[in-house]
Amino acid sequence: MGYLMKLNRFLAALFFLGALAPNVYAQGATNRTDTSAKMIADIIDIAPWGMNGADGKPAGIYPNIFKRLSERSGCALETRLTPIARAVVEVSRGSASATMMLDRLDLNENAIALGEVAALRIEVWLPPGSTLRRLEDLAGKTVGVLRGPTYHEGFDRDSRILKYYVTNPRQQLEMLRKGRLDAAIGVHENFLIAVDQMQISPSTFAQPIDLGKRVVKLWVTPSMKESPCANQLAQALKDMRRAGEVDRFISQAANANR
Repeated sequence: MGYLMKLNRFLAALFFLGALAPNVYAQGATNRTDTSAKMIADIIDIAPWGMNGADGKPAGIYPNIFKRLSERSGCALETRLTPIARAVVEVSRGSASATMMLDRLDLNENAIALGEVAALRIEVWLPPGSTLRRLEDLAGKTVGVLRGPTYHEGFDRDSRILKYYVTNPRQQLEMLRKGRLDAAIGVHENFLIAVDQMQISPSTFAQPIDLGKRVVKLWVTPSMKESPCANQLAQALKDMRRAGEVDRFISQAANANR
């Protein structure tokens, strides 16, 4: 009888431990970090930063950077092309996980900036023979600008400048060449792509007004503030910049369109 009682107690203990084990496992699973779940990265649909590739998938500088960020961080990122204004809203509200574009006050206020990606030259392109030389010279002039980006605070704040919103850099330059605009503001690389598409030389236009550089930032949605992937993506971006990978992606795109 003593033997049977000991056996029964042993079996009861095993049963108790078996019932407890799933709860212990579940607690451990809750504390584990899962970076395999795919996140959506919104890509602005402006060449050479974002465009449809030959396979119908997002291509360009930003998709290449996001792909490398995903590899370095271990956080799965799926890219999709999105208009600039919509990307701002979707990352701010959490409909998308990440985006990158020129520095913006609204994203700085409503999303989490993980770091600077690059610094891009901002220029005002002018028609042949133009005598405009400074930002102040644009007062009273009609300037073509893309809806969404913030290129220069001084330009944005100057109510004397007539902002005419257009769809893409090529439209800016086509209207400029036809005399429908006095100037066009944008990123240096964007205009080089546009003149290449138009099969003309940049020398078709007057010397641009250089407004200095503006940084491109990487943002994630607010809910990711304390997530492991936010830290891993931020570190991956630092590593990419240190290794010169971001600069190579940009120079490769520029050389491909010369």
